[in-house]
Amino acid sequence: MMSPQLIERPGRWVLMAVAPLALAFGPAAFMIGRFIGFGTSFDLGSGFAKALQSSLLVAGGVAFVSFAVGLPVGVLAVFYRFPARASLLGVLALPLFVPPFLWAIGLSVFRSSSGLAADGVLGGDVAAVAVFCAMGVPLVMFATMLAAAGLAHHPADAARLAGGERVLLIEAAKAVALPATLAAGLAAVLSLSDAGPAMILGGRSVAAEMLTSFAALYDYDLATRQCLALSALVLLVALPVSIAFAGGFRGALSGRDLATIPSVRHPVATWLAPVVLALPVAVFVGIPLSGLLSPLTVQAPLADAAALAIATLPNTLLYAGGPAVLASVAGFAIAVGVGHVPRVRALAVALAVALLCLPPSLIGLGIARAATEGPPALDWALRSRLTVCVALAVRFLPVALLFGLRSMASVPSSRVQAAAIHGVGLGAFATRILIPALAPGLWLSFLTVALLASGEVGIVLLLRPPDEDSLPVALFTIMANAPEAMVAALCVAHLLSAAVPIALVLPRLLAQQR
Repeated sequence: MMSPQLIERPGRWVLMAVAPLALAFGPAAFMIGRFIGFGTSFDLGSGFAKALQSSLLVAGGVAFVSFAVGLPVGVLAVFYRFPARASLLGVLALPLFVPPFLWAIGLSVFRSSSGLAADGVLGGDVAAVAVFCAMGVPLVMFATMLAAAGLAHHPADAARLAGGERVLLIEAAKAVALPATLAAGLAAVLSLSDAGPAMILGGRSVAAEMLTSFAALYDYDLATRQCLALSALVLLVALPVSIAFAGGFRGALSGRDLATIPSVRHPVATWLAPVVLALPVAVFVGIPLSGLLSPLTVQAPLADAAALAIATLPNTLLYAGGPAVLASVAGFAIAVGVGHVPRVRALAVALAVALLCLPPSLIGLGIARAATEGPPALDWALRSRLTVCVALAVRFLPVALLFGLRSMASVPSSRVQAAAIHGVGLGAFATRILIPALAPGLWLSFLTVALLASGEVGIVLLLRPPDEDSLPVALFTIMANAPEAMVAALCVAHLLSAAVPIALVLPRLLAQQR
């Protein structure tokens, strides 16, 4: 009879559990191999250098603003209960699960309806920073909440006794500063890979240059060189960040026997915290959303928008649910295989963050290149909707893995050791303790990955079969020529489809912080 202590004991089989995560780098390795084998030119195009400079400035602004806003918001959200807490957090989290180009459309409409110049305060790189901060602020906020929720209860009580709430908040902010910084860096890296906001708002970015090379100039080799150059730059930043990220979240992803900090009610926080959260909600969500809604006050083509949404609904559901199932099952299997082995868990987190930082176009271009060179007998694997689902699952496997590792933290080492001492076998331990403990996290992983995959445009745009669009891809392809009211109606439809699952996910996440 196998003992549950296998979860605690390192061995070669534990390293084998990380192998599927390493295989997820396959499309990137294929692209690099093709470039080394056949590439002879290092020309990146005349506009690549200026686009890179603009992208780096935007990324720096995103990191700074996301950290400055997300850290205090996250600390307040995890320590205190206050009116409209779940609602404010849910609205602020909405941009995480929709394509950034939706917020760029809203900001562009708001700018034009307000009579502001295209090169003014809401134009170009400044507007791009605002759009990506709508994603970066909640990312830093949730990273801060995760790290702060892992702090032990008794040191927090000691800080309160020593200097009250002010000392507690200062010390907590110091304790979670590293994870918040790393999350802000992750938001900056992710901003390098998205072409939509720059194309809509009149700015320049390396991602837009690459998409232009592939979709407009039909220069596959140039797009490949630009993609590899961007990936090299991203990995140069992402690898140190991912290694530090793994160490920074080691405590949060470990099984704990200590009581964590519960959220409490405080008279000052009751009115101060809602004000602090309402400000980023108004700036990063309210302004773009008002821009999206304004055309609908003049004309509301609901019938046409509904017809297009219904026509793309099967593919939208498939491109959301398929990757969610594949990524969640694989991510939790890796998490169970890694178990509570600290070094292997840190390696898994480092690989996951590095994979998440890779441009999605690298995955798409790698699979597309393999499809052009593959035999017709492999069409079902390389040129079908299944291909899109697998590529999206690879893209969001790191998210599912982090959910799995966090869920494994709910099974502390003492419970594993107690089961082994009393002669409980691995099978009984898995069915009675492990699976019930992982089930809530698996459900949250499925919903989260489904939301993220439903908003991914780049991979679907590159790999979808003809006439097999999802709603975001259809919206992205028609937004330049369709009437403004039609685009706004489709944007609102997509926002509503994301808001409902968020309303299901967020209360469970907040319940885990109490």
